[in-house]
Amino acid sequence: MIRTVHVWLTGLPLAFVLFSCSLSAANPPITAMAFDPTGQTLVSGSQNAISVRQWPSLIETDSHPVEMDRILDLDFSPDGHHLLLVGGLPGVTGIWRVLSWPELSLVASGKGHEDVIHSSAWLSDERFVTGGADNHVLDWQLSNDATDEVGAKIVRRLVGHSRRVLSVATFDAGRRLVSAGIDRSLRVWTNDVGVAAPLRVLDNHTDSVRHLTARPGDHPTAYVASASADRSVRIWQPAIGRLVRFARLPTEPLCIAWTADGNYIGAGCIDGKIRIINADTVEVEQTLPALNGWIYSVVASKDDSFAVAGSNGEVVRVQPAFVH
Repeated sequence: MIRTVHVWLTGLPLAFVLFSCSLSAANPPITAMAFDPTGQTLVSGSQNAISVRQWPSLIETDSHPVEMDRILDLDFSPDGHHLLLVGGLPGVTGIWRVLSWPELSLVASGKGHEDVIHSSAWLSDERFVTGGADNHVLDWQLSNDATDEVGAKIVRRLVGHSRRVLSVATFDAGRRLVSAGIDRSLRVWTNDVGVAAPLRVLDNHTDSVRHLTARPGDHPTAYVASASADRSVRIWQPAIGRLVRFARLPTEPLCIAWTADGNYIGAGCIDGKIRIINADTVEVEQTLPALNGWIYSVVASKDDSFAVAGSNGEVVRVQPAFVH
């Protein structure tokens, strides 16, 4: 339904300004995004469907229905041949799907979690992990057995979080992974299928950890950034369990993304703004308006601009001052 709303504003130099805007029925929130390996296509996930958009025009070229109640994360495999979707129905079950790319045909699907899956990450082209509201992290191996109806099997169940897992990320070329969530802790794990205990636990946050992401690029030291409801973004050296530095924000970040060169972090916040953090100084160098509503997902393009999406169902491109 389209309706026109007239709003009176007071300001200078005009005492009253009358304008009109069109409002459509609310779109479902966009809760996940990822660039394909070329960086020229952006895939976003919402309720029961994914959308494929050209970058940077954001023109939608395809909409693909998916049998999931909510899509909360999506990730391309390292070789770019598979697209992993995770989500499900909160309080009921977690669901994941692996689709071929770019055909979007179903390769494998499964459940495993007893509650919704919040996050996923690939360890290799054939292995991935999922983190769910049942407090568990599951390690999956894709199957080449044509008779396997699921198409994957659980090779490890990583238990240790006392509350729901909200984010998982891999680093060190998939040899290590880190998980975090409501219990405020980060747990670092090896990818060895014979080891199910964490290597270390990092507990400097004072509130829920909502998102994790590893620094991209070829760097001698692996860093992982975390965004928390304690209004901080923290940078870690997870291989040795060291908190390197942290940035304090004026409001809560929900999601973060490193620029392609690993020099900046974009933090999507509940006030609809993206804050650009210098990773070396942890200074917030720019605060850029993006959406009217919470930002649920932010990803960085190859030119270091950001795609931002959230509760209002929009995807927008945000270009920091250092992008020309």
